[in-house]
Amino acid sequence: MKGIGEFFRGERAEAVKAWISRNRSNILWGFAAVVLGVAFLAYTQRGRAGKPKGQWEYVQAVYLMSTGDTAWALPALQDLYQKFPNTKWGKRALYYLGYHYYTVGDMTKAEEFWTRFLSSKPGDPFTEANALSGMASIRMNQERYEEAERFLSEAISKAPYETYRAFYTYRKAMCLEISGKPSEALKLYREIKEKYPKTPSAVEAEARIRFLEAYIAAGGG
Repeated sequence: MKGIGEFFRGERAEAVKAWISRNRSNILWGFAAVVLGVAFLAYTQRGRAGKPKGQWEYVQAVYLMSTGDTAWALPALQDLYQKFPNTKWGKRALYYLGYHYYTVGDMTKAEEFWTRFLSSKPGDPFTEANALSGMASIRMNQERYEEAERFLSEAISKAPYETYRAFYTYRKAMCLEISGKPSEALKLYREIKEKYPKTPSAVEAEARIRFLEAYIAAGGG
C-alpha cells in the first residue's frame, strides 16, 4: 500500500510495541498479540536481508485492524495478500479480511475470505481453527446447526490451545442443545468439565449441565 511505511515511523512504531504489551492477556487478542510481538521483535532485530517478506506489513495491518482504523487496515491487508500471497503473512491477511466483514455483518464476504484462507493450506493451526469457528458462526446464524457442528469439530482438532478447544467444544454443545439434542449436548458439557476444568468454558458448562440434567429428569429430551 502506498504510504503505509510512512504511517509506522517514530511514535507510531512505539505505539505498536505499547499495544502488544497491553494486549498480551486479552482473551480475544492475547495469542494474536504474542504472535505480533514475536514478529515485531524478530523484524527489528534482523538485518535487512534476513527479514521475512511480508512480516512487517502483517504487523502493521493487524495493528491497524485492532485499533479500528479500517480506512488504513483494509487496503493494507489487501496489499499484503497481493504482494505476498504464498507467505503465511499474506495468507493471514485473508483471515483478517474475513474477520472484518463478519464483524460488520457481511456474511457473504466473510465466508468468501475465510474459505479462501482455509483453501490456501496455510499451515497455521490456531488461525485456521479461528476461521473454522467463524464459519460455524455463520452457519449458526443461518440455523444450519449440523454444518456448524462439523466446522467446530474441525476447529477443535486444530486448536493448539486448551482454552480454545474448550470454547469450541462449548459452542458445539450449544449447537446440539439448540437443535433439540439435549442428551448429546449434556455429554459434551460434561466432557468440558472433565477435560478442561480450569477454563472459562468449564464454568459456563457447569450451569448448562445443571439445567439439562433437570430438564432431562423432568422428561425433556
